[in-house]
Amino acid sequence: MKTEHRSDKGSLKGLFSWLRGKGRKGVPSDIEAAIHQLIDVGEEKGVIHEDEGEMIQSIFEFRDTAAKEIMVPRTDMVAIDSKAPISQVIQLIVDKRYSRIPVYENDLDHILGILHVKDLLRYWGNLDISLDQIMRPPFFIPETKKVGDLLKDLRNNKSSIAIILDEYGGTSGLVTIEDIVEEIVGEIQDEHDIEEQRIIEVDANTVVADGRVDVEELEHHFDVEIPQGRFESVGGFITHILGKVPKVNETIRFRNLEFTIESADERRIKRVRIKRNLGR
Repeated sequence: MKTEHRSDKGSLKGLFSWLRGKGRKGVPSDIEAAIHQLIDVGEEKGVIHEDEGEMIQSIFEFRDTAAKEIMVPRTDMVAIDSKAPISQVIQLIVDKRYSRIPVYENDLDHILGILHVKDLLRYWGNLDISLDQIMRPPFFIPETKKVGDLLKDLRNNKSSIAIILDEYGGTSGLVTIEDIVEEIVGEIQDEHDIEEQRIIEVDANTVVADGRVDVEELEHHFDVEIPQGRFESVGGFITHILGKVPKVNETIRFRNLEFTIESADERRIKRVRIKRNLGR
């Protein structure tokens, strides 16, 4: 006699669907704890692969994540002035390979709209067209917006990108649907992405890291605990403990780690060499 088994894939799909349909308040803490336990057991038994378990865990975690934690910060935003000629817009698209670009007036605190590259294609060859004739209305959200709510808002507004505002109404950064999905399934590379190594291992005790690398990655790599603070990135952590943005070649020590700034400007740390000193 054959016993019918539902496939793991089908079971996971059902669980994902149920979780997506529940708000944070819709999942009682005891049920959530039981699901976490089931995931752990499933991984031990081999029923759920480790990466699948991490994905399910991420669904719970990301609901309470603030948009600010996953945004592209203002300093890294690629945007275009509303008065820029179409030839300059086309060059920016070719250089940066983004499919959506914020359009501003005077500065990034005055975002007027979002240019979708596919909308520009309809006017290809017409260099007299202006950006305000093509761009779509921007969708603004506060830094504190929870990612779970943001996903629903983007869907309801039929938008794939949101401009994040700080408490004073200035532009803090932006977030896209892709940023949210990557919080759950990991980083996605599309056909236009150029893969970038954010952490380069020099030897067993030394790495060169992008200043935007998440502090959790640093903790995991060096098996060290970083105290919590008002920062998310390695660069933010270093700036936090110093109280300023350090200069190139400046060295900072924290416990058994030594940070040497390799690249920075007056606003942020771009690249840092991190060395673990054994025996300290």
